[in-house]
Amino acid sequence: MEYSVSTLKTNTIQAATGSTVNITSGQVLHAPGHVIQTVFTASDTKISTTSASYVEYLSLAITPKLATSKILVKTVTSFGGAANSYASGKCDRTISGGATTTLKNGTHHHTENRFDDASFSLQCNNNNDTYKVWVNSFDFLDSPSTTTTCTYKLHILADASSRQSTVNRSVTNPSDGYNTPGNTTMTLMEIAQ
Repeated sequence: MEYSVSTLKTNTIQAATGSTVNITSGQVLHAPGHVIQTVFTASDTKISTTSASYVEYLSLAITPKLATSKILVKTVTSFGGAANSYASGKCDRTISGGATTTLKNGTHHHTENRFDDASFSLQCNNNNDTYKVWVNSFDFLDSPSTTTTCTYKLHILADASSRQSTVNRSVTNPSDGYNTPGNTTMTLMEIAQ
């Protein structure tokens, strides 16, 4: 038996048999706050830079099912740096065939403009830091307003050519077990509104 209605009002949905209620493949259950889909990627590849331009180190794409959805971006970066390294990280989103937008929480509160387009910090401090792997997380709730594929990318920027910055390793990477394995992850979650 099949019914077609624009609005179905009920207090309970229950499986006719067993205990599982299924949504037909290709259909989207739209409930505000509901996670519609999740994609994930990880990398342990070493990236090293002294460039004054951003260098990409991870990317992931998602195609929203609803134009009203938010995309929750969650990243964790393992990084290292030379002594007194003021590296920065950037997360941006490109909608297929469109412009690129840098994702930032708030605005800067300083007078110099070296890191105006940074999303987060990847700073190291003293000489001993060259032996260490640090971890930084970045979360952002994005509103791409599209059902076109969105690609999110992470980048690192060294603040000076004399101050090497690395992803997934320390700058001085000893072979005697000082460091735990470094890895970087990105999770994208489409959230219904």
